[in-house]
Amino acid sequence: MYLFFGVLFFVFICCLLLAGIIRKRHIIRKICCMSCEERCCKVNEIISSFGYCYDCCEGVFSTRIDAWQRDFGFRTLYDRTAPAFHMIYDCEPVYFDYMGKTWLIEFWKGQYGINTGGEIGVYKANMLVSPGGRSHILFHSVDNDEMLKFTIKLKCGQKTVFNLEKWHWWLAGFSLGMFTCPESLQLDISILFPDYIMLHAFLNAMYDMGYGSDDFCICGHTVSFIFDRPHRLQPRFLMPIRAAYAQWMNRTLCRLFQWVTKPFCSQGDKVLYMYYYLPFVFRRLLCCKKERKWKRHG
Repeated sequence: MYLFFGVLFFVFICCLLLAGIIRKRHIIRKICCMSCEERCCKVNEIISSFGYCYDCCEGVFSTRIDAWQRDFGFRTLYDRTAPAFHMIYDCEPVYFDYMGKTWLIEFWKGQYGINTGGEIGVYKANMLVSPGGRSHILFHSVDNDEMLKFTIKLKCGQKTVFNLEKWHWWLAGFSLGMFTCPESLQLDISILFPDYIMLHAFLNAMYDMGYGSDDFCICGHTVSFIFDRPHRLQPRFLMPIRAAYAQWMNRTLCRLFQWVTKPFCSQGDKVLYMYYYLPFVFRRLLCCKKERKWKRHG
């Protein structure tokens, strides 16, 4: 009797493994039979509700102008708690006064879970805010007519991860399954301002932070500079043990993700594969920790 149940259990396990192999091959064949346009459209269809879009040319995930995150604005609290959500990045918030209100332009680069990414966003308060109060209030995402033209190029050593250019309130790019340390990344930034007044208000704020005039290239209303070493104290240094653990987990999960999705090379195909093969993992993958934090604190 025990032998019978042992054999039955063994056959059951073999059937499960066989079914998994057959299902996996079916999914791979299904994706490979889709055209590049069909794959891109499908990826954008399934990730649009998360506030992202897939840039087929750059092969990375970017942010939508109508992303739901726009309703939550920005607080300094988001950066302070980032390491607890496995986001280990360098950030540089730049506050300045313009047109009777306090504005914030911030840029980020680093590791976001299993993504290497770079971001830039523009926000404003409803009033002038004293320097001492800027870290405590909510800055709102700007309206469409106040968006700026951003160009961001993320580089890791000699490799360009992505190069994005768009009128936006929050332009970001994320390379899925790539692991890096923030200090190994460089973000080349260009910002087109509407007038000289806003441009110089931004530059004066950067000078006050310790940047020098040699750090910028100005052409008309456009300023270009490199963000590699931040001038402000970084949140990850305030909780070094938590940050080290988060990076260890990020590296491990990146390797696991690459192993699971090794039948495919492009990030779009990897997302489709996860969507069809492991839908419960896919939902967790796209529900970024940063988004859950916004839902909690917004």
